[in-house]
Amino acid sequence: MKVWKTTMTVLAMAGILAGGSATARAELISLFTFDDDSTIQTNAVAGAYNGSLVNGPTNVAGVCGQALDFVAASSQYMDMDQDTTHVTRPNTTDGAGGLYGGSVSFWIKTDQLAQAKIFSARSPANYFGFLLNSDAPDKIRFYLRENGAEALRAYMGADNTWRNGSWHHILCSWTNTTGVADTGVVAFYLDGEAKAVTYAENDHTSATTLGAWNSAAGERMKIGAFRDGTQTFLILKAVYAGGPGTSDQTGDGATWVYTSGLPPLSNVVGTVINDGGAIVMDASGNGVRKVGGALLSLLRFDGDADNAVAGAPGGSISNGAGFVTGKIGQALNFDGVNQYVDMVNGARPNSVDGGIWSGSIGMWIRSTSAESDCIFSVMSGNTSYMSIELNQANNLFDGTCRFYLRMQEPGAATELKSWLNADLGVWRGGEWHHVLWAWHATEGAAGTGGIALYIDGVIRTIATPDNTHTADRIIDNWSAIADRRMKIGTRRQADWSFYTGDMDDLASWGVELTAIEAKALYELGNELGYDAVDSQVVLDVFAQGPGGIGYTSDTRAWEYRGGLPGTPGELNGLTLVLDAGGNGVAGLPQGTIILLR
Repeated sequence: MKVWKTTMTVLAMAGILAGGSATARAELISLFTFDDDSTIQTNAVAGAYNGSLVNGPTNVAGVCGQALDFVAASSQYMDMDQDTTHVTRPNTTDGAGGLYGGSVSFWIKTDQLAQAKIFSARSPANYFGFLLNSDAPDKIRFYLRENGAEALRAYMGADNTWRNGSWHHILCSWTNTTGVADTGVVAFYLDGEAKAVTYAENDHTSATTLGAWNSAAGERMKIGAFRDGTQTFLILKAVYAGGPGTSDQTGDGATWVYTSGLPPLSNVVGTVINDGGAIVMDASGNGVRKVGGALLSLLRFDGDADNAVAGAPGGSISNGAGFVTGKIGQALNFDGVNQYVDMVNGARPNSVDGGIWSGSIGMWIRSTSAESDCIFSVMSGNTSYMSIELNQANNLFDGTCRFYLRMQEPGAATELKSWLNADLGVWRGGEWHHVLWAWHATEGAAGTGGIALYIDGVIRTIATPDNTHTADRIIDNWSAIADRRMKIGTRRQADWSFYTGDMDDLASWGVELTAIEAKALYELGNELGYDAVDSQVVLDVFAQGPGGIGYTSDTRAWEYRGGLPGTPGELNGLTLVLDAGGNGVAGLPQGTIILLR
């Protein structure tokens, strides 16, 4: 089980008083040491307001004394409900009616990839916030908006060292007092070193006026959460209570749907699984699952075997596999003799949730091989294993393909083993083709697992000769032992069944992708040259629902649209229908700048 956790200690805020070129004077206006073993957290600055813990952030050892440990899935945060006059710090009592300059700093220890709010507050039409992983992994955002109009919005340059699970110090300083638009300044410091800054909006002026912060529960300052606080968990509970077919969005733009058959993991209700993408709500394995954002890993093979997904492990190329022109950028060429990629640090999909209950693996391949070629293989410590093989179905090398997932414990081994019986000459004709396997073994009873194989976005008929998986079967974490850890291009022992041909953009997801998603991935890659990261951006925009918007690496903006023409999963120009109702996404021209108010 993996539960995303963030630990924070010593959050300090300062007001900056500056005039002309004079040296700025820092005045500490708030400090939380988080040393109180109490629901009420004391502000160390005399006269400043305290805060109240909500849903149980707990004390742990910090850099200086104690720290607070926040678990996002439990909607934990600190509410500045003790401040009924000014509500928050930094405040609006500088005599000019606005938050014209200030600084905030804290020590943080986290490995979180999802968007997270460090603090947030709002007056009736003004907003002030500081966010981690905002709009993309690695980004830290400062946002100050006045009356739904002028805003100062800036990002710290991409740097993932702050979320490597060790303590780091972050400080943000800002000013927008210089009088005219585009002269506001935001500075970020990581462990005392200045970092690059980019601005998305900078049209504040010294005439911009902010009203006093609102003391209403849904607007006042929160530390460790968006200003609406517990609303996220209430939304998830409502989706679960609504039963099958129910879905809703949370404040981060993610869509959640009712899901049955989630592994209950010893009947611990409320357990977060699949890297934070699903929550079990009852002992039968029913709960909610996040739609979109499920990409776990992408090996682009553009000159290396690094992983394009932040925080996911890359691989090491063995025995001289070289690079050729790929479907998207470069690709890795395997000679079929002894070349492969060794995932030294682990594998994706992994088994941190107690088992690979569902998932998808896709890649572009170019091959003419008719031999048994293993393209993915890994084993756990208890001899459970997973493999995907081309030209292999019980040693019948006739173009068939095999997917094999075996669980060893508890008791005897159980299996989800499938293969495509028809000859697949279409993928081994020497041209690029996209192949994707999507599976589930989460329904709870033997015979209810399933596996689908898509070639160029089209589903192929498959047989499931062994389907004895059940929801109580457990896979150990994948092994780091050399002859068991994940291999790409050969079996885990790297002793035979080497792949012959080219491979590009091997990606894995923590959910079973749908037929429409499989088709969309092929279309986006084949027509627009999008890899799995860019394709996931497009799918996530659709998952956000009305108002959803996202940006791909070609600088194109994509928006959620309703009533689009076309076949679900297929591109129609720059529109992509993603459900049977004609809802989907539309791509705007490259270089378009959209300002969200």
